[in-house]
Parts: sequence; structure tokens; C-alpha cells
Amino acid sequence: ENLFREASFVVRIFWDRQAKDALKWRGQVIHAPTQQSIYFECLQDMHEFLDHWTGILHSNDPPRGDV
Repeated sequence: ENLFREASFVVRIFWDRQAKDALKWRGQVIHAPTQQSIYFECLQDMHEFLDHWTGILHSNDPPRGDV
């Protein structure tokens, strides 16, 4: 089990101009304590990065504090 179940992240969502002036959304997520980051174009990639640092939550996990 990952020891970093709670962590701070910075998430940026922005429009990126592609070829022929087409716009496409992209994102960046940064793990604040280590500054490790990834860019992503789908939320699944962001989710996998968060799981790497916090561990995968399961539906039977108890709630952890106020959200």
C-alpha cells in the first residue's frame, strides 16, 4: 500500500492550439511535495498519476475527513 495516501496536487487545465488553429484541451498535474508532473489529454492519465501517489481507493474504503 502506498504510504502517501494524502498529498497536495496542482492541476492546470488549458486550451492548446493545434495544427490549423484547432483548439484542444490539455492538462498538467503536479505532485506538490516532489514537483513531479505529467501533461495529459484524458482524465484517465491524470487519475493514474494521482493513484500512483495516493493509492487506489476502493468503494468499500471508509471516508477520510471532510471533503
